[in-house]
Amino acid sequence: MELSEHIKALRESKRIKLSEMATALGVDVSNYAKIEKKGKKLTLERIEEIASALGVSTPELLGYGSSETSERVKELEKMNAELKERLREVIGVRADLKSFEQKYDHLYTQFKLYEEMTIQKKENDKKVKLFAREVLASSGEKETQENLIRFIKAFFLEDEI
Repeated sequence: MELSEHIKALRESKRIKLSEMATALGVDVSNYAKIEKKGKKLTLERIEEIASALGVSTPELLGYGSSETSERVKELEKMNAELKERLREVIGVRADLKSFEQKYDHLYTQFKLYEEMTIQKKENDKKVKLFAREVLASSGEKETQENLIRFIKAFFLEDEI
C-alpha cells in the first residue's frame, strides 16, 4: 500500500474529514486532497505532522507498525533464518568436500607409491633370479648350491630356511 493510500485509510478509519486534516496541517482542502490522491512527495516534517493529526506514530503512519507489516517482517525473519541454516549446510558440505579431497589426494599418493614399489620389486625379483642363476651356474659343488638356494628362497622369496 502506498503512503498516500495508507494516510487516507487511517483518516477514514478514524472518521476524520478532509477539511479537519487540512485545518490541522494548516493547508487548504485541495492541497491536502493532493496528498491522498497523487501521493505528493512529503517531507519528514509533513509526515510527522500528518501522523500527529491522525493520532498515530510516524512509524505506524509509514506502515511499520501495522499488523500487515509485522507479519511481513516475521515472514522475512523466518526466511532469513532458513537461509542462514541453508548457508551453514552448504558451508558444512564444502568442508566435507575439502576433507574428502584431502583424503583422496593422500590415497592417490599412497597408491602411486605402492605402484612404484611394486614395479621396483618386480625389477628386483628379476635381478635376483638372474643373480641366483649365475651363482648356481658358476658353482660346482652341490652342497653350496643347496645352501645358496635355501638362502635365496628365505631372503628374497620369504620361504623359511
